Amino acid sequence: LVRGRAGAFRGWWAAGVVLLALSGLCRGANLLGDPGFDASSNPGGFPNSGWWNADWVGEGGTVLDGAHSHSPPYSAHVYTGVSGGDYLSRPYHDDVAAAMGKLYKGTAFVCTPAGFAWQPGAAAFVRISFRNSSHAEITHADSPAYTAASAVWQALEVTSEAAPAGTAYVRFILCLQKPQGASGQSIVNVDDCVLEEASSPPSMAVSPAFLSFGATNAAMVMRVVNTGGSVLDCTVAP
Repeated sequence: LVRGRAGAFRGWWAAGVVLLALSGLCRGANLLGDPGFDASSNPGGFPNSGWWNADWVGEGGTVLDGAHSHSPPYSAHVYTGVSGGDYLSRPYHDDVAAAMGKLYKGTAFVCTPAGFAWQPGAAAFVRISFRNSSHAEITHADSPAYTAASAVWQALEVTSEAAPAGTAYVRFILCLQKPQGASGQSIVNVDDCVLEEASSPPSMAVSPAFLSFGATNAAMVMRVVNTGGSVLDCTVAP
């Protein structure tokens, strides 16, 4: 129950009941089985936890790195090949069961350790890919790209639109690419990945939309009800 004063604040607030329904973007459980590569145990080889899958062109690749991590002991060291045709490396996590209409948020921390290569025009990003029952892609959403080498860990983050009709799975992909035809490697380390289900963006409905004020000094009550799952902050002002 919230009470305030109307007009010159000599009388109680207007009669009527205000219902505020609030739903927010809530943090969920991490859906990835080996989000920080710490379930793997073979530095120098492709992460062997069983959750990650190799996907690269030519001499690109991904290896477990115990020398650089956002949170120890390990990260994934992702790299393109040197030749101009070896432009892509995109390890991905096992597909996770998903359903139409759900939203998903993907996050990963990335950096290029000091002294490692990075080519102009290269980019690293997180991709959330919606897949059908045959694991073929329907559509995807990408995070803003990491485009300038830095030894400081940076967060990449993307929240998808609602999963489209036909969605059976969602795939978390770590993408690294350089311009096709460009010689030289590009390298990025990736750690502390998160894939989580997100609720709809915050919304609020007010009913009735307008309240009429009663006579001065008449007792009036406004009731605020949070029917959503997030915290509701309410300020009463004249």
